[in-house]
Amino acid sequence: MQATQDTQIGYHVPVMPTEESQADKGINHPIVSCWDCDTVWRSYEPSRCPGCARHVGAPRVLSENETYELMQAISQLDEEAKFDCINGFDSWEFDSSLNQYASRWFSIDSRRIIQACYVALLRQDTNPKVAFAIEFFKAEYEFAE
Repeated sequence: MQATQDTQIGYHVPVMPTEESQADKGINHPIVSCWDCDTVWRSYEPSRCPGCARHVGAPRVLSENETYELMQAISQLDEEAKFDCINGFDSWEFDSSLNQYASRWFSIDSRRIIQACYVALLRQDTNPKVAFAIEFFKAEYEFAE
């Protein structure tokens, strides 16, 4: 059975995953999902689910409480913390803070969660701690699933 999208009365267009929707173009390429069938795809523009065609995909967005917990973890960073992929002591400490303050929802293995954190931080006032966290999430995104 192939999913279709109604565009006009009596005319159906197949809804299929496209190269654009499946290619990973990095943390700035929105990952969206269908709340009905749990299909996950990528899209810069609103698009119907390629799995069921019933709903328009939505990105994972942090709730107010999740954003607060994320900011609590960030507040634990040392003012002099510098992001370094190679020597990751500050990264390890930040990961520990995330586990302490955001353990009920945060997963270092989830690209959707990491991307939601990254997007939430882009909306914050920039300071050295937020800049560190943004770099941390960019790096961790590459290793997550």
